[in-house]
Formats: sequence, C-alpha cells, structure tokens
Amino acid sequence: GMDPIEIANFQKNKTEDIKLSLTEYQGHKLIDFRVYYKDKEGESKPTKKGITVNVKFFPELKQAIMDAEKILKEQELL
Repeated sequence: GMDPIEIANFQKNKTEDIKLSLTEYQGHKLIDFRVYYKDKEGESKPTKKGITVNVKFFPELKQAIMDAEKILKEQELL
C-alpha cells in the first residue's frame, strides 16, 4: 500500500491538531480528516475522532465545503 500523504495540518487547540491526509485501507484510497494529539514524547498520534471518505466522493465533499463557505459568509461568520 501507499504511505499516507499529509495534505493539510492546522491547530485545533493547545493539545490537538487536525490533519487532512490521503491514505489507503484494504486497497481503497481515502481522504482522512482526523484529530491528532501529542504524546509524552511530543509525537503526533491519531485519535478516533475523525472521518474517512473514499476519494471517489471528493467532488461531493468539495461541494459541501463550498456550500458551507457560502452559508458562513451569508451568516457573516467569515
């Protein structure tokens, strides 16, 4: 299988980050949107908080994000 490819990483709070990665599981290519925490050694570790979506659903995911942006702007939250 392929090694995960990190696409984006941003801080959620003092102890957690959110990472967007391209991963593979049982031959399926997946987009993984997951919360990571730092262990005692300062190493980043995944939590169970997250979602994986088959890459074939990327167009729907992209549209959902674009729709969210539109609503956030309408609500003056962006």
